[in-house]
Amino acid sequence: MSPSTSLPAQCVGEHCTVRGRATSDEPMGGKKKSGGKKKPEGGEIPRAEYAYGEGETPEDLKTRGAALVAKGEHAEALILFRKAIDLGPPEGSMHLYYSNCSLCEVSLGLHAAAEEDAQKCIDAKPDWSKGYSRLGAALFFAGRYEEAAKAYAAGLAADPLN
Repeated sequence: MSPSTSLPAQCVGEHCTVRGRATSDEPMGGKKKSGGKKKPEGGEIPRAEYAYGEGETPEDLKTRGAALVAKGEHAEALILFRKAIDLGPPEGSMHLYYSNCSLCEVSLGLHAAAEEDAQKCIDAKPDWSKGYSRLGAALFFAGRYEEAAKAYAAGLAADPLN
C-alpha cells in the first residue's frame, strides 16, 4: 500500500511516521495493561503494521481496531480508526471513531493529537460525556490539570448520571 496523507502513519520501507513522529521497527507487543510494556520515548512509537482490505467497511475497521486496543496494540488500532474515518462512518457515529483515536493517542503519548480528536468527538456529539472524558485524559496526561478538571466537569454537566 502506498502512503496516504490522510492516514496517521506513513511508511516508506522499514521507516514509519505517525503525524510527523518517527517510529521504530519494533512491534507493539502483547496484552499487558498493568506494566510490562515500555512507553514510547520522545514521541517515538513502535512501527505500526497494518493492512486493510478493499471491501472493509468503517465498521469492520472499527471492530478490528477495538480488538487491537484490547491487546494493547494502540498504534495499529489508530491506523485502522483513521482509515475508517477516511472511508466515512455511518451517520451519527463519527464521535465513536474520534473517541477511539483519542484513546489510542493518549496511550501513545500523543497528547496534542488526543486533545484534537477528543474535541472533534465533542463537536460531533456534545451530549456524550465520554468525549469530555477523552479530552480530560488528553489534558491530564499533558500535565494541564486545571483544563482537564474543566473537561471532566463539562462531561458531568452533559450527563450528570454517568
